[in-house]
Amino acid sequence: MPAQPNQSLADGVALLQVLCARGGGVGSRELARLMGWEPTRANRLLGTLRDLGLAEQDAERRYRPGPGVHLLAAQCLNGSGLLAAAVPVLRGLRGRFGVALGVLWQGHVCYLLHAGRGRPIEEGLRRTAPLSAERSSIGMVLEAFAPAPWRTPAAEIAAIRQRGYAIQRNDGTTGSVAMVIAGATADAPPVAAIAAMADYASDPPETVADALRPAAAEIAAVLHGP
Repeated sequence: MPAQPNQSLADGVALLQVLCARGGGVGSRELARLMGWEPTRANRLLGTLRDLGLAEQDAERRYRPGPGVHLLAAQCLNGSGLLAAAVPVLRGLRGRFGVALGVLWQGHVCYLLHAGRGRPIEEGLRRTAPLSAERSSIGMVLEAFAPAPWRTPAAEIAAIRQRGYAIQRNDGTTGSVAMVIAGATADAPPVAAIAAMADYASDPPETVADALRPAAAEIAAVLHGP
């Protein structure tokens, strides 16, 4: 954080994130309670978001995301090119594995895509709640290539860095393997990460990683060019 962060901007972004996470209509007092604020503070920021088109009110005066949120979301996804680069590659893997694409923000993974094995890739675009980084192979591998603090234990961070991918085990035989999509330069942070969900009895983690490695490289090549 900068030496003198703009607290009003930070609060507005935090409030917008909570409003978007709720999705449906929610009252200003409930939002104030969720944020731990006085109602007058929440009302002031909600009014600003409403005036900007980032929030709107229904017939019962409850707040929900406004049209500006959808515009920003579309511009961000189109501008980054991440989904456009990743979907064709992940579509090629889904016959063998479940696949996922995610980014890391404030210790949580946001899934842009999470599709089951053999399922249409479009099903993977459904809403998926953010997940704490240490509970996701995508979160763990992205934390491994980011500066501390981490939610993932330091010993696991070291192991991920050594082998180049993260392993999550759901039970004795199933889990996921994740690998980063590299940044544009050698010293740039990863753009995102992809994961494959597999049955380790038939596809051990090393085999899954071997399938993910060229996929991650192909996505990075499309994103960053030759």
